[in-house]
Amino acid sequence: MPNITGNKKWKEVYESLAAEICNGGYKPGDRFHTISEISERFRVSRATTRKALSVLAEEKAIILKPRIGTVIRNGGKKRARILFCLPDGDKIPDIQNLPLIYFEILKGVFHGASSEGLEVEFLSRKEILAGGMKKPVLVFYGSEKSFSKLNPSNKEPKNLVVLHSPRPLKNIHTVRHDLTRAAYLATIHLIEKGHVKIGMITGNLQRESALPRFEGYISALKEKGIRLDLKLIRENIGSTQENHASAESLLAESDPPTAILAGNDRRALDILEYCSARGIRVPEDLAVCGIDNVRESRVSSPALTTVDTGWMKIGMEAVNFILELYEKAGEEEIRDIVVEPCLVIRDST
Repeated sequence: MPNITGNKKWKEVYESLAAEICNGGYKPGDRFHTISEISERFRVSRATTRKALSVLAEEKAIILKPRIGTVIRNGGKKRARILFCLPDGDKIPDIQNLPLIYFEILKGVFHGASSEGLEVEFLSRKEILAGGMKKPVLVFYGSEKSFSKLNPSNKEPKNLVVLHSPRPLKNIHTVRHDLTRAAYLATIHLIEKGHVKIGMITGNLQRESALPRFEGYISALKEKGIRLDLKLIRENIGSTQENHASAESLLAESDPPTAILAGNDRRALDILEYCSARGIRVPEDLAVCGIDNVRESRVSSPALTTVDTGWMKIGMEAVNFILELYEKAGEEEIRDIVVEPCLVIRDST
């Protein structure tokens, strides 16, 4: 992932060349400027020119061919611009320190953008507002308040596309995963494995990210005629110590669960760790299921049954939708694009 946030001379060269490629009517395979031509034109060193061209090559806009020169790979494409609605949304985000789920979705955005020849540009909220929302903008979900600053006039932001929202948003395009469906699939799986006493360890149910998973859990129990037992529910903020304590508390009930659904894989992996330390056999004594399908779930002992919520696919679907917005110059009908989750059965159930 190129880092183009500095104010160095090569960035000026890069931006000028990128704009030329986007607007110059080039076709794939066309010859582009040589290093000598660019260096002379911008009065910069060949090293500076190579740096600018290397970033364009990373973004798949050009191909650098030894002894031949520079060839257009994707020409005439417009830019996709992304704003991260994080607590420091008025600043350009530090990509390396993003939460895992944002990073995985971003990988999907880069994958989709690369295949379509789109440029991904990181902007702050202030820069987006200065541009007047004239181009499509991908935004990571923060909270409802995050969008009020992007929409101060309270008009419908037709070019705003929000990723990873827990539900549809009024008057705003969304691309998201179905967390209610994910928890439903996991709970149905546990029921079909013969479990009736199914506990759940979740985040704070006052938070909008945790509630859809709980709703999916309840929906599956109701569909199968199983009474909801509130004594089998534990809420916590997700630390390892709290997850261990929640598992211990559930298993200490007079009529303990035979299976536990965790609100995410991190909680589920902590439960597996607790069981291993206490000599509790999984799945013989206790079945454990998570949600998210993080990398560690594949190599845990036992391998964790989970639900793949399609993090990367959210990013790729968002890029596809951005292309539609470019073609239609704004979408009149608000779209809610939902990525279907998929049950991944492994050894923990």
